[in-house]
Amino acid sequence: MPFHSAIQWGSAGRSFFTTAQGYMGTGPPYAKNGDVVCIFQGAKMPFLLRKDGEGYLLVGESFVLGLMDGEVEG
Repeated sequence: MPFHSAIQWGSAGRSFFTTAQGYMGTGPPYAKNGDVVCIFQGAKMPFLLRKDGEGYLLVGESFVLGLMDGEVEG
């Protein structure tokens, strides 16, 4: 499969985003500007959260280049 076709197939139904720190990623199609990338302890992938009153809503899983599979610890 050509690279361009693989990218289109793998990102179908996903939204592209960049973080304030310059990371690039994909998330659910309903992701919005202002959603927060969160890495839960033990998780293999980051998640997007959205501020909702005094708490947060889980928007969905994401792929963030440089933040996958424990690449960031802290």
